[in-house]
Amino acid sequence: MKNKIAIFYGGKLSEKVSEFVEAGEKLGIGVDAISYNEIYLDSQEKSNGKMVIRFVSGKKLDDYGVVYFKFVKHYREEASLIMDCIDSDVKVVDSVLRRGRPSDFCKIHQMKAMIDAGLNVPRLVMGRLKYLRYEAVKKFQYPLILKGSQGDRRSQVFKFFSDASWEKGWDVFREREVNEGQRYMLQEYIVNTEDYRVMVLGDRVLGVMKRATGENPLLKNVFTKTELPDYVLDKAVAAAKACEIEVAGVDVVFKEGEKEPYFWEVNRAPNYDRFEQVTGINVAVEIVKYLASFLAKN
Repeated sequence: MKNKIAIFYGGKLSEKVSEFVEAGEKLGIGVDAISYNEIYLDSQEKSNGKMVIRFVSGKKLDDYGVVYFKFVKHYREEASLIMDCIDSDVKVVDSVLRRGRPSDFCKIHQMKAMIDAGLNVPRLVMGRLKYLRYEAVKKFQYPLILKGSQGDRRSQVFKFFSDASWEKGWDVFREREVNEGQRYMLQEYIVNTEDYRVMVLGDRVLGVMKRATGENPLLKNVFTKTELPDYVLDKAVAAAKACEIEVAGVDVVFKEGEKEPYFWEVNRAPNYDRFEQVTGINVAVEIVKYLASFLAKN
């Protein structure tokens, strides 16, 4: 009977992953944390004529009605093999993984999905670096943002103030484009003093955290609990749905003088340490509750 939840992770068992198991124990729900390192395939081990995933620990994939891929980035092949071996009635979180297209995790694909869903995103142009630098840049005003489609905000988001800004990292950008398959987009710079992280679980908003931004080091990255109007929260849920991400951290910003939100990104398996600090919400418990809601259907 598929009455348990599997949480897949990479590397060593972290405190954050352990929290899911502890939450399951507290709630009386079976939750197993399974490392990708446990996976193996043997051509002599089959079920109904097909090769099946095995685990060194002896756990059985057939026992799980919900599979949550907490980490995927360096383990996409393992994740794909797991999905090849689970039935269609098993709930996979996040749903985007069912597609089996690694590019769907990239920011440019996310932006297109949100635009196609009728949501506002900052003006952007995607293309090869030379096109962005010499042609697409004419469609923008400085300052502007150059953003890599793969990677996090800290390592792949760059603010340019003039044409001279391109020179500083040009060789690195080109090397990543040619040798690593990185793709880039130009994005308008939205002047703001605060932005928001909306934590979404399926159809529900778990809470909202505000982050102060700007150049003042005393105010920058100050986080507080806050609220947003229902119409904004509904659109944050819609953004997550457009990207097929059920456990999501949706980044929201407002242009000065405008009521409609703009969406920067939908983060899969978001870090929620600061969110828990400012909201007091036990996110691991809430995620396990959400995942468990699918067990009754299996």
